[in-house]
Amino acid sequence: MKGHFAAVWLLILSGVLLRMRQYLIGRSLWADEAMLALNIVNRDMIGLFRPLEYDQGAPLGFLFVEKIFNLFLGRNEYALRLFPLLLGILSMVLFYLLLKDLIHSNAGILIALALFVFNPRLIYYSSEVKQYIMDVFVTITLLLVAVPLLKGQGTKKNFVQLTLAGFLALWFSHPALFVLASIGLTVSIISLRQRDTVELRYVLAMGVLW
Repeated sequence: MKGHFAAVWLLILSGVLLRMRQYLIGRSLWADEAMLALNIVNRDMIGLFRPLEYDQGAPLGFLFVEKIFNLFLGRNEYALRLFPLLLGILSMVLFYLLLKDLIHSNAGILIALALFVFNPRLIYYSSEVKQYIMDVFVTITLLLVAVPLLKGQGTKKNFVQLTLAGFLALWFSHPALFVLASIGLTVSIISLRQRDTVELRYVLAMGVLW
């Protein structure tokens, strides 16, 4: 067991180092990043509510956090990429927690975690001024919160937690809409199979609030 945890944290540490290396290279913003960055640095908080220029689109929550980093750390690549870097690092930890809930084989957990940690796209997106790593972080978080319900072992507390998580997720990630729809549909099917009308009402209420 100690060897398993050592391997897990070695993988996560390797992922942190790879993401830090990508971040510290300090490459210039490429076209799409630069166009989104211009919207962030040239507008105030209220201005971010308006449609973005240069054919850009991003969730309001992501834009607000990026604007806060910009205000406190300045107009530079490192400041704008710091939030995605933190999300990329946290995503690895959350993914491991999700694997622990879903996989009962230590070898399976390590293989899945290694595929996530060393995925070139996930490393790259962890230092890009776009919301893509935010989408990864939000998806993992929603699945992690939904696990008890997806196992058919949900409580009222689990429904409240997922309702709040889903409400926040929609401000930070566009694909969260599809993730939440899939979770809601799956939990509805489970409730129907178990003939649990109370739980089914919870699902419907949750969907309405979302």
